[in-house]
Amino acid sequence: MSITKRYLEGDPSIIGGRLSSEQVGAIIDAHTFRLPGRRRNTRGKYPLWDPFYEDCLHRAGKQLGIAGINVNGAMRYKTSADRDAVKALTETLWAETHAAFEARRKG
Repeated sequence: MSITKRYLEGDPSIIGGRLSSEQVGAIIDAHTFRLPGRRRNTRGKYPLWDPFYEDCLHRAGKQLGIAGINVNGAMRYKTSADRDAVKALTETLWAETHAAFEARRKG
């Protein structure tokens, strides 16, 4: 039997440690506070999404040691305080990154 058919039929040797949909739903429901993972680019027409924002968002979470999960392009956190702390540091990192980029660009 092919590996695809075994996977689709739920062979436990293939599925292994996968979480059930109920378990995944419970994890997502525990992380109720959402922070958008992308920001529209205000510095120019292209690209549509800001190229630095998502990286700054992930760096802020790592620097603060706050765990979040990525759901449909947005980061979700367990508490509003976590979300607000990550958002504040993200804004700071984003401003610094854009300033450094502009400095390199101008010469």
